[in-house]
Amino acid sequence: SDAYKVNASITKYPEICMVTVDSSTSKNLIIWEREYTSLIDSYYIYKETSKSGEYKKIASLPYSTLSVLIDTNSNPSVKADRYRISSLDTCGVESPRSPFHKTMHLTVNKGVGKENNLIWDHYEGFDFSTYKIYRGIKPDSLVLIDSIQNNLTSYSDLNPPQGVVLFYQVSVVNPDSCYPAILRATTTSGPFSQSVSNLKDYSASSLAYLNASPITQRVELDSGAVAVFNLYTNITNWDAVASAGWVKVLKNYKNNTIVAIVLGENTDDYERSATI
Repeated sequence: SDAYKVNASITKYPEICMVTVDSSTSKNLIIWEREYTSLIDSYYIYKETSKSGEYKKIASLPYSTLSVLIDTNSNPSVKADRYRISSLDTCGVESPRSPFHKTMHLTVNKGVGKENNLIWDHYEGFDFSTYKIYRGIKPDSLVLIDSIQNNLTSYSDLNPPQGVVLFYQVSVVNPDSCYPAILRATTTSGPFSQSVSNLKDYSASSLAYLNASPITQRVELDSGAVAVFNLYTNITNWDAVASAGWVKVLKNYKNNTIVAIVLGENTDDYERSATI
């Protein structure tokens, strides 16, 4: 017969469907699809360390949960990251690790004359043919300005709008959309069809600017519910306060984020709102 490895996993290794940058948290998001089986107990998620080719387990998720993970310790505005996953079968044996997927890290700098130069890391993990390049004057209103072939990782925006802060992002379209909720009846997560880079703000002038993304967020009724807002600014001494006492604001100057925390459960018969 074929050789059989003793104590090998009874399942084949799972595969990552896509890694991208989550628009709400600005953290890396890892997405995979669960195989329809009763043989898998949980999934392990691995992240490459500072040593090339060396991976460390960062999370373990039960098979029954939604197959997405936000890497809260990632910082897409600083660098790209590689991820792999494996499955733990119901006999307690781990499968081999999947091939890795790598995110894209985008940087922008001033070129000769008016142009802005974009440079990014190549996405690794699935085959695609085109990079899409987006630009906008607000984080939540980007417009596609060009598409280029997949073997290029730089682009010069020759005639960008002048006198405003610009936001850039690069994306690739996954030929097979990811459906992490395929085994759940109701969810608001997915499908995911494209991987995006970090959102990069750039201004050629020294004028002070501050933008937030997203602009509005809904939270759960329960005490302790949170919403994260990302700030894009060249101001170092910004402050943030809430207009209502049921919202606590935590400021993170290192990552330019604001975390809004619900202090008390909403027992009213109407929606309540607050401004930060």
